[in-house]
Amino acid sequence: MSAARTEATCRIGIAHEDESGARALTYDEVCAFVSEVMEHLLVEDRVIDPVVSGDAETGEIEITFELPRPVATSETDVEVFDIVHDAGAALGAQWRNLPDSDTSSGSATPTRSTTMLTRHSQQIQEVHEPLPA
Repeated sequence: MSAARTEATCRIGIAHEDESGARALTYDEVCAFVSEVMEHLLVEDRVIDPVVSGDAETGEIEITFELPRPVATSETDVEVFDIVHDAGAALGAQWRNLPDSDTSSGSATPTRSTTMLTRHSQQIQEVHEPLPA
């Protein structure tokens, strides 16, 4: 016998942008953002056991968490992105290249200095673990 759980992993590009253009975040800025995302996810009732890491060199953060139900459905992909999107938005970050963006190119242009996020990848998998005997 085994117990099934649904695990999601999202890789997100992160940069700082303002009227003069984009720049990579410093190590300290990535650490601060990762810490804030983690704090947000720890009180998020839609996730279990979140883990957030970041890499200033690649300009990416990775967010992994479990969902409170064991089986992925056709809505799981949207739900996972909503969770990650909401976490970034709660911290004041803007998302670029979203399908529902109000610009014709599909990318947001910051009106002030801000953190910009871009979804690079998202993976959802069912994980089966043996039940203790």
